[in-house]
Amino acid sequence: MNKIINIRDITLNYGQLSQPFLNYYFENFNNYDCFYYYFKAVESIFNSHHEKALYFLKKALKLNPKGYMYHLIRIKMLVIFDFMKLYSEAEILAEEIKKDINNMSKSVRNTAFIGILVHKIETNNLEDSFIKSFSPERKLYNTYSKAPWGTILVKFFLLKGEIQEAIRFSESTFKYSKKILNPSNIINSLNLLSWNLKNIDLINSYNYCEKAIYYGGYYFENISRIFNVIDTYWEIIKKFPSEKILPFSIFLKSLKSFYNNEKYKTVFNRYKNIFDEAEKLNYIDSKFEYDNDEKLSEFLKVRIKNISDFSQKSEINRSNLSNLINGKTKKVKSNTLLKIINNLNLKFSVKLPYQIYNEMGKNFVKKHEKEYMFLINNSFLKDVTYVGNIKNKDPYFFNNLEKARLDLGNIFLTSVENKDRFLNDYEKLNFYEKSLICSFARNYSRYKGIMNFKNKEIKNIFNPLILDSQTTNTSLYWYSKTVRNTIINILKKINL
Repeated sequence: MNKIINIRDITLNYGQLSQPFLNYYFENFNNYDCFYYYFKAVESIFNSHHEKALYFLKKALKLNPKGYMYHLIRIKMLVIFDFMKLYSEAEILAEEIKKDINNMSKSVRNTAFIGILVHKIETNNLEDSFIKSFSPERKLYNTYSKAPWGTILVKFFLLKGEIQEAIRFSESTFKYSKKILNPSNIINSLNLLSWNLKNIDLINSYNYCEKAIYYGGYYFENISRIFNVIDTYWEIIKKFPSEKILPFSIFLKSLKSFYNNEKYKTVFNRYKNIFDEAEKLNYIDSKFEYDNDEKLSEFLKVRIKNISDFSQKSEINRSNLSNLINGKTKKVKSNTLLKIINNLNLKFSVKLPYQIYNEMGKNFVKKHEKEYMFLINNSFLKDVTYVGNIKNKDPYFFNNLEKARLDLGNIFLTSVENKDRFLNDYEKLNFYEKSLICSFARNYSRYKGIMNFKNKEIKNIFNPLILDSQTTNTSLYWYSKTVRNTIINILKKINL
């Protein structure tokens, strides 16, 4: 029983990072008791299957577990209010909680109060009697930041228009979540603030989301779990006159090809619009001639007031330039567009005519190729940064999510005794084996950095030659038994 309690505590403290312990539990304990249904609910939340989570929570509550009832109610409130947005059900649950409120801990009471309070502010249905029945105090807000779902309170301050308080509280929640290593709250505290600031303070909104994207890549192997952050980032960079929208649109195209399948159908369809938008903003490297359409002609006409002066400055034949601006030329070549771009000092934007957008995109890639090649000096680091299929990503630039994965790859290389021998052995693996080793390496680096679990919960199933045993076995339990055994065979093959 102590082992099960320890696993429960790990799920509470470490969120999605506790997946290896859940896998270990399901493989070694077959009791259909309260803990079983609770762990199934937690696993369902990790995979964004909220209806399944609610089903398992109801099964657990039916068992009327002593000393654990209110914790289950607390999780149930989180699921129906914050994830499923079932506000009427949440209010019914809150009324039930109020009947027995004196027997509950502050954390359960606060979960009910904060959740329903936010909804009532949103719907302008906030009665004094409701607040008085819970008697919340401002001093509780600081302790509430230490709860796994303290981000609800950030929304509370934003709805009240207290922006600085929301920022202060979000940063407090982020710091505490980072300290205890709860990935969801690390990311959600940043993402929620970023989303709500995008129409108020675009620069701060962008900076918070850049952080959220990085931590998403660092802590989450399955990127579908942070599609909400990707959605926020996409909405923000569309507002920026920035080149960053181009590599991110290519990144989204790669994600679409990887996640557009039955397994991820629900979460993919929820964010399908951003993938469709991104696909329209990709560049074509092999395009060297374009049609001259009305949008391009009008764009140039507004910006080039004196054709003679611009012709001389850009070294474009005056007659050719005039015909282009006035729509008499049907085709325009890349080198002509580049001369125009260089002399107009244009900033990259999705609002540019396609012809100019594409040429600026091609230049952006060339400019960043050297930076990429400097950071990536072997095929393992190239592969370990990939988020989807390692065959379908343009390899010349990064977003923060991929930079996080590069950091994980470098951490793994520092754990390998003979780096050159490992890299040589890696080259001999087939595509599937490389994909598994890259995934394992990222997980190994994640768990190496947080091995304050001090756990005895997971027994060793593999004794590595070089890598740390506890970190290796924790990382292996992240996978299903079949995949785990395949990875073990690869580790043996390359003498790790």
